[in-house]
Amino acid sequence: MRIIVLALALLAVAFWQSSQAVDTITFSGKPIHVNDARVTLGQVVPQIDLVGPALQAVDVGGKSGRVQVIASILSLNTKVCSAETKRLEDMARDNPNVDFIVVTKDLPFALQHFSKENKIKNLTLASDFRGDAFGDIYGTRITDSKLKGLNNRAVFVIDANGKLIYKQIVKEINTPPNYRKLAKAIHKAEERSKA
Repeated sequence: MRIIVLALALLAVAFWQSSQAVDTITFSGKPIHVNDARVTLGQVVPQIDLVGPALQAVDVGGKSGRVQVIASILSLNTKVCSAETKRLEDMARDNPNVDFIVVTKDLPFALQHFSKENKIKNLTLASDFRGDAFGDIYGTRITDSKLKGLNNRAVFVIDANGKLIYKQIVKEINTPPNYRKLAKAIHKAEERSKA
């Protein structure tokens, strides 16, 4: 019986340590940490239920039959995140066969306000305010600093079969993602879905 209890205790410690793994990014040049992603390139990403501007369910990830571009941002109320979302809106308009989703911890009411103010029509805004599922799976949840609990800036491309084929965890929160690399990944994903 003692051996079983000891084995269970060791398993619990190992699980706790693996769930605490982190990656280092920076915020205004100061190191902070995000959790490690549970999914890696080439893996099928599970579907996650988030919340849209009208409190509707928004499905992110999984096999959808369409290429998905998922952008994780801190808040629509920051200049960099706002500019990124507007840039992704333009990319979404130019790529009508691709689903663009911007995920933030902002409340759905803020998403609705931003969408109306900025005439967002080509992408979906989604909130992870009810939990940490998105950040935990994609490795964007900030684990320390004043920003603890928010999601870091990152972009992901998922092919039509639900496989993660591109990810860019932005190492300095105050900078946008590399849009040129993102555009190449989108093109690659679309070519894969046609094959």
